[in-house]
Amino acid sequence: EVRGAKIKNPIELLIGSMRQFNVESPDYVYMRQVATQIKQELFAPPNVSGWDGDKVWINTTTLPARNVFTDAVVNGKKPNGSNLTFQIDLVEYARTFPSSEDAVQLIDDISKIFLQFPLSENRREYLLNTLLDGAEVYDWSTSDPLAEDRLKLFFKALMRLSEYQLS
Repeated sequence: EVRGAKIKNPIELLIGSMRQFNVESPDYVYMRQVATQIKQELFAPPNVSGWDGDKVWINTTTLPARNVFTDAVVNGKKPNGSNLTFQIDLVEYARTFPSSEDAVQLIDDISKIFLQFPLSENRREYLLNTLLDGAEVYDWSTSDPLAEDRLKLFFKALMRLSEYQLS
């Protein structure tokens, strides 16, 4: 547990993932469906104080739903297989970072945007291994034909970390 950390509310997670990937036109219909599924219907709080918070936002229903949503964002497809109204070109997104051709630095740079708290060395190593998917660190390149698939694996792993759930 990180001292002073709070769990992201579901709406913050939905909207935050769109901001992190610079999505200009999110799939609002799908986002509304997910918000309803995780019991936080947009524009319909239970009372004037809003929704109950923090640990109530993570349970055996909401955590898998959060992961399904972030996986859908990365894949560009809803769980039913239909396309989202937007597609993220992960290779082009990675190339927006000056470190795009340095796997180790790229993980650090992306983590600073997606995570509120620094990664432990074990988490960094886990994400690096996920990104490289069996390749050597010196073989990483956004020009590699496997780069898109490796970035998908990396972003799914990153967004499933408990650190991603914290704000």
